[in-house]
Amino acid sequence: MADQVRSYGHQTAAILPAEQGIAEWYESADIDTYYWWSEPLRRKRNVLGQLWFLLLAVLASLRIAALVRSEDVDVVHVNEVRYPYALFGARLGGARVVCHVRANYESRTLRRVLSTATAILSHRVLCVSERTKEIMFDDVGIDSDHVQVLWDGLPVDDDHKPIPQESSFREEYGIDQETTLVLCLSKLVEIKGQERVVDAAQAVNPPAGDVTFALVGGSVAGHEEYERTLRRDTRDMENVVMTGFYEDAMAAIVACDVLVHVPTYEDPFPNVVLEGMMCGKPVIGASIGGIPEQVIDGETGILVPATGEGDDIATAVEHLHEDPSKRNRIGARAKDHVEETLDPERYYEELDALYRRV
Repeated sequence: MADQVRSYGHQTAAILPAEQGIAEWYESADIDTYYWWSEPLRRKRNVLGQLWFLLLAVLASLRIAALVRSEDVDVVHVNEVRYPYALFGARLGGARVVCHVRANYESRTLRRVLSTATAILSHRVLCVSERTKEIMFDDVGIDSDHVQVLWDGLPVDDDHKPIPQESSFREEYGIDQETTLVLCLSKLVEIKGQERVVDAAQAVNPPAGDVTFALVGGSVAGHEEYERTLRRDTRDMENVVMTGFYEDAMAAIVACDVLVHVPTYEDPFPNVVLEGMMCGKPVIGASIGGIPEQVIDGETGILVPATGEGDDIATAVEHLHEDPSKRNRIGARAKDHVEETLDPERYYEELDALYRRV
């Protein structure tokens, strides 16, 4: 985003918490970057930790305000809702403020506090889906005319453009070219719903050689027991492959026939669904979060209930397995749909217009 909006005449700079990880992306794009302390609000801190966080947040606000003044910053775009001190610092410095809301939180109290602060301190609030706006603002009684929905545009970074035409994923894991490959691509944490995919693999009717399920995703600290449970449950299942982390996610998607994303939480606007549709794959998605705004049931994919065992997923897989022509037709429509509705050029034009309005 910081890179793309420059083509519309804006100058950009970024504040990041450390010179590692995504910092490399900013450096490769030649974006002026400041590396400062930056931590989100968290409930899981002791009293001393919360007091220390408050002190650092006040200092961060003052530092942001000073930067805004010294660099004559017009707009500060805060890209996550759990940094209210960034909003305050931007306002203190005299900038206009845009805040992106990319998460849905369960705690009603947390939502009320964060969303109220965001609505008060921001000149424009962007929610990534209608469901996010409903959960984070409407549900807690915040009705503001500067809270709007802006779906993310399709990714245009080097990892996604162009989409690979060939993939060695099947060969690497010994998956037959003729089998229907069902891919679940998510980190191995319980809220991502891999256990439902395993249930579906157990319930699916075609023989193991006809349909194969691939669980692709890396380990996550603190969730080791969940990963061990998945590996134990799939150890003797001939139609399930667990790959662990796979670096080229798009190559894995290109190799599959069907993408499954069935999280158990209100996933705001999952990128993996868009990636699957970009690659022309039908998506089986849970009716939760922003997924129903991405997938048109029966046209660009299949929506299944957000809860329950894997029977509904298995039925959807069987339906797509048994009718390859329909599977291909749905995948082609999915690709056309996201290219039409989530055109990245139009997305950045809307951001440009929004920056100029505020």
